[in-house]
Amino acid sequence: GTNCVAVITVANQTSHTQSTNILPFVPPKDMQLSAATVTATVGDKSFVGSDGANRVNITLSTTATALYVVLTTTQPGRFSDNAILLETNAARTLQFIAWKPSLDVGALRSSLRVEHLHENLS
Repeated sequence: GTNCVAVITVANQTSHTQSTNILPFVPPKDMQLSAATVTATVGDKSFVGSDGANRVNITLSTTATALYVVLTTTQPGRFSDNAILLETNAARTLQFIAWKPSLDVGALRSSLRVEHLHENLS
């Protein structure tokens, strides 16, 4: 219990993931987590997605399992996923999706904030 979670993945008939949820066995305040350093690398260029929105890739990696990794920024937009489980040796790429027609990648990079549960329990 205090150092593990269940990861529940819901998929459709073609095995395409529809939802992934983290189910802890104890309240977060009671979890025993290792110290982790999470690194976020923002892509150099934005691109237009199939929905017409400007996007940029953000690759996350960690030195130890990090639970509830949350990304925030001062830039107007949203992240393709947030409050995620990030595991060692399993880099994950998310996207920042801009709400405005232009996306200032430099401003996103300089204002990007990455936090996770262990930092907030320490």
